[in-house]
Amino acid sequence: QRYKLFGNRTSLKSLLIGCFLFFAFICHSSTIERIVLPAYHFNDKNGLPDMSVLDIQQDQNQHIWLASSNGLARFNGAKFKVFRNQPNQQNSIQGNSISAIEITDDNQAWIIVEKMGLNNFQISDENFDSLAVTAKGTEEALLNSNVFSIAIDQNNQLFAFQINVGISIRNPVSQKIVHHTPANSEWLKSLLFFDSVVDDQNQLWVAFLDGWVLRWDLNKDIKTWFKVVDDNRDGANGLYDLFVSDEGQVLVSGYTGVYSFDAKSQDFQLLVSEQLLTALFGHRVSVRSSALDSQNNLWIGTLEGLLLRPNNSNLIKKVVLQNQGSLVDQQLYVNKIFEDHENNIWILTMNEGLYLISSQWQNQTIVHINEKAGVKTNFSNSYFRAAENLLYLSHQFNQKIDQLLIHDNQLSYSEWQDFPNQPQLKTNVMLATEADFWIGGVPGLYQVDKVNNEAILIPLIAMETTDAVIDILYQNPEGEIYVHPFGEDKLWVFNPETPYQQRVIILPSSNLVQILTTPDNNTVMVFSHHISLFHSATKQFSVIYENMQFINHVNWYSDSVWLAINGLLQRVNWDGNELKPETIEWPTSLDSFLIESIQIGADKQLWLNGLDGLVVFEPESGQYRKLGVDDGLPSSKVINNYQLKNGNQMVVTNKGVVYFSQDVLLLSKQQANLYLESVSLNGEITSLHTDFELAYKYGVLQLDFSLSSFENIGSHSYRYRFLENSENWRDLSHQQQLLFHNLSPGTYHLEIQGRNSRSPWSASHHIDFVVNQPFWKNRQGYTVYLLAGLLLLILVFYLYRKRWQYTAEISQAN
Repeated sequence: QRYKLFGNRTSLKSLLIGCFLFFAFICHSSTIERIVLPAYHFNDKNGLPDMSVLDIQQDQNQHIWLASSNGLARFNGAKFKVFRNQPNQQNSIQGNSISAIEITDDNQAWIIVEKMGLNNFQISDENFDSLAVTAKGTEEALLNSNVFSIAIDQNNQLFAFQINVGISIRNPVSQKIVHHTPANSEWLKSLLFFDSVVDDQNQLWVAFLDGWVLRWDLNKDIKTWFKVVDDNRDGANGLYDLFVSDEGQVLVSGYTGVYSFDAKSQDFQLLVSEQLLTALFGHRVSVRSSALDSQNNLWIGTLEGLLLRPNNSNLIKKVVLQNQGSLVDQQLYVNKIFEDHENNIWILTMNEGLYLISSQWQNQTIVHINEKAGVKTNFSNSYFRAAENLLYLSHQFNQKIDQLLIHDNQLSYSEWQDFPNQPQLKTNVMLATEADFWIGGVPGLYQVDKVNNEAILIPLIAMETTDAVIDILYQNPEGEIYVHPFGEDKLWVFNPETPYQQRVIILPSSNLVQILTTPDNNTVMVFSHHISLFHSATKQFSVIYENMQFINHVNWYSDSVWLAINGLLQRVNWDGNELKPETIEWPTSLDSFLIESIQIGADKQLWLNGLDGLVVFEPESGQYRKLGVDDGLPSSKVINNYQLKNGNQMVVTNKGVVYFSQDVLLLSKQQANLYLESVSLNGEITSLHTDFELAYKYGVLQLDFSLSSFENIGSHSYRYRFLENSENWRDLSHQQQLLFHNLSPGTYHLEIQGRNSRSPWSASHHIDFVVNQPFWKNRQGYTVYLLAGLLLLILVFYLYRKRWQYTAEISQAN
């Protein structure tokens, strides 16, 4: 709405104070940071009924319910089920434009259908019923169909707020409705209702568009009014959202910012001011919603984006969402912020659908490297110098090098400028020694003069070609640098202080993959099909491991050596003379993951880099977690990762860097529940759930199930077994359906479990059923056999008797 900047009653003093505060906040805003958070995006292309999502609730089965402009939707962690008006169906929802939903303790839902009133929804049998509307407001009907807000108290009483008319209260037992209007309730100071909520003390809080907040103690029937905003600008008194945290903290948000209720002063205090929001956005922006999560982080949803004030900071950060590795650049009109039972954060928007932020967002820091106009970021290699906490990043087919400095668990970015004196230089590999920086690339080896920002070409002696591509730079424990040009069967070695004094080592093969140093300071060289120990004194090689398949990477940790062979993980043991293979328990669900390189993290965790993300694997327990773009990686192509001094891990992708805390593998204490969605027989959904019978040759039995978890949705996995056969678990991977075709007759006790990448396996869901014997093997069949046998005996006896009579008659005749 249009508004005046200052009203007629604004004094010069107030104006000066306001200007002072504004400029103070402008100065403060220079310290405001942005924070990148990974988010899964739901839209109208992956099941969401509409891009405008207005309300959200979670039921007792932990399913998510969404009110949208084109239907009511239930989300079970895998797919949406949408309810829309069906004109020819009696128990259908009344309309499709849904603005709010509330769920009672007995698993009923009350739904605001815009301009049509209220619908009641029985979640168990999926039937809708509507409340009548009359202008007089009887005991069975609402006063008006224009319901703006609803609330459910601890006794399951329904409060319906009809703007400009009054309040209707429905008793769940008698189903009678009591109405409060200005005609019968003098205490009702305003009719501009906008939002309402009931707290754990059974106090009803109501926000109004004219700056009032009502607190109604429903146990004692005490009503208290608070004038939160009293501003003479048009629309400035508007309060749009109420929130009550688990600890009872009440927030109200609106045109002029966010206010928090102070229990000591029994009044609302300004928490986030209009001036600060103006400083953040460069112009005035209203707050549409706010919420405190379980970690006391303050989330603020505005008409132009999402803000976050972490619980350990006084600074508000602009939230930039990352979806599938790409930053969301659309301007988000945030309707509501919601935290579910797993502490995931849901962001409801007016124009861009729904975003889901995993509860693990606090355990990682994402850095996207800024892209120049027309040039996309594509890192090809990295080098980390732990002594200085510096990460160097090289760009594919480019000489530019970027730097990241790690300080106090934060990553700060700076771009290292190009080397104009060597325009032909294309960086491939890098090495930072104590005093120098070295670049290996095209066409050769370069030493960087940091003072003059120049790259100096270091010729390799006896090198036959002038356009060599350096693919390996390595510094051994003695400080010598090893240089290997791609395709050469030679290795150049020199002291960094005297780079022109070089010696050459003849290699047993030109296919050198890697150079490393063992814990006992032996130099090991990895070739494409064998690993050799290099004896520096004799300049000889001794083969300690051979394999016909390609060796991608080696990580030598104590006596255990980890290999990536043709992308698969292999463990070998070093006995002092050779490497001997050992067996490992590798999850079958990771069989398709191809490993490019291996790093050892905290507590001997393996960080396995691949072209399809990253796997963190704990060999002793078999526990693992696969990380991809849905988990915060800027790209699924992982270049390298490094363990930091504090035990945390830094992961480099070709699009950016992620900093993970060391508890990335900690299991969630929250056990997800597995729900049987439906049982179908030959394609028809039945009412069966357990303890049922199937006919012989019944056809196809189909079981559909889901996991009540919204964390790492793509990581949900399932397994099943039949108890009567003492079977081991059968892995279903991500499959949420079981098909059984004409099982053999017998009694079956089926057990199904599910989990996400961080949770333990769910409690088993049991399904007991019987497949009946064929007719000729069941009791009825045996009865028929008995009766047929008796009839046959009777017939034989009858025929025998007839023959005996016939024989007797012939004998008498003769």
